[in-house]
Amino acid sequence: MSKVKLDDVAFERKETHDNADQSLPVVGLEHITPGEITLSNWDKGVETTFTKYFHKGDVLFGRRRAYQKKACVAPFEGICSGDITVIAPKEDKIFPELLPFVIQNDDMFEYAVSQSAGSLSPRVKWGQLKEFAFELPPMEKQKEIADILSAMARTKKAYQRLLTATDEYVKSQFIEMFGMVTKRAPLQDLSDMVTVGIANAATHAYADTGVLMFRNQNIKSNELDDSDLVYIKPEFAKKYASKTLKANDILVARTGYPGTACIVPEKYAGAQTFTTLIVRLKQNPDLLPAFVCHYINSAQGQEYVKQNEGGSAQVNFGATALSKMPILLPPVDLQRRYLAIAEQSDKSKVEIKQAMADLEAMYKQFLRENLGS
Repeated sequence: MSKVKLDDVAFERKETHDNADQSLPVVGLEHITPGEITLSNWDKGVETTFTKYFHKGDVLFGRRRAYQKKACVAPFEGICSGDITVIAPKEDKIFPELLPFVIQNDDMFEYAVSQSAGSLSPRVKWGQLKEFAFELPPMEKQKEIADILSAMARTKKAYQRLLTATDEYVKSQFIEMFGMVTKRAPLQDLSDMVTVGIANAATHAYADTGVLMFRNQNIKSNELDDSDLVYIKPEFAKKYASKTLKANDILVARTGYPGTACIVPEKYAGAQTFTTLIVRLKQNPDLLPAFVCHYINSAQGQEYVKQNEGGSAQVNFGATALSKMPILLPPVDLQRRYLAIAEQSDKSKVEIKQAMADLEAMYKQFLRENLGS
C-alpha cells in the first residue's frame, strides 16, 4: 500500500443549480444521520435557497460541526446545503465505491475536527480536508475492500430494521391486547406521588462516594441507565429519607426527555435517591409497575405527554400533568401476558445490539488495517 492524500483521489465538486422547477431532491445537514453512510431522508418539491449541486455517487460531507460525523453517499443527483462539502472520486485513482468509506471513518472525522475553525459553529474547508492522508491499496484490491465494507454496511442496516420491527411488534401487541380496554383512571388515584426530589444537591452535596442519586439523564425508555452516576453526601441524604427509592418504584423524567419512564431495579433499592427533575410513582396493587412504565412510554402515553408539556427555554413535563394522566386498567393477568411479550422483545433487542456492536468493532478494525491514516 502507498500513502496518499484525499486530494490525490478526490476533488470538491463546485457545480451549482438553482432548482427553479423544484424537481431535484434537497439535502440539508439535518437529513444526514451521524455515522450512517446511507442517505435515508431528504426533501423534494420544496423551495430552497440552496444551490450546491451534487451527482449520484458523490459523498456529502457535513463540514459544519464535523464532530457529528455526518457523511453519506448521494443515491441520486440533487441540491444540498452550503454546509455540506460535495466530494467526488477521481475514478482513475480510486474505486468510486471505496471513497465513502475513506471519508466516513473516525480518522477522517478526527482530522476534520482538528482543522475546523470557529467557536460556536466550527467549520472545515476543502482546503484542509484535501490534505488528509491515508493508506490506499492498489486498484485491484480496492474493489474487494469496498465490497466487504458495503456488505458490513448492509448488515448493519438489516440489524437496524430488525430493531425497528421488534419495537413495532411490541407496539402492535399493545394495541391488539388493550385496544378494547376502556376502563381508565388518572395516575393520582392509583399512586402516591413524590412531586419534588432533592433540590440543589449539585450545589451543596455532590461527593465522590456516598448515596447514589439518579438524575433525569439516567432515565431511558423502560430502562435505568447507570453509565453516568453521581453521589451525594450521606448526611445530606438523611434529611430526605422520604426520597429513598424502593425496588419497582417508577421514575419519570420531567426534563431532558420529558415523560420518559423507567423502573428502579432491585439492586438499587433502599439506598438511593433522586433529583427534583424526577417524579416518582409508587406501586399500586391493581397495576404492575412494569405495565405502568410501558404505558407511559407507549404511543398513547407519549401523546399525552406532548399535549401537556410546558416551558419555553426548557421543555418540561410537570408532576401535576403526570398525576392527571389517564391510564388503562386492564386485568392483571392481561398485563402479565403483555409484559412477557415485551420482556422477550427486550432480550432479542439486547442480542441484536450486541451483534451490532461486534459488527461495528469488526468494521473499524477492517478500516484501520486497510485504509489506516
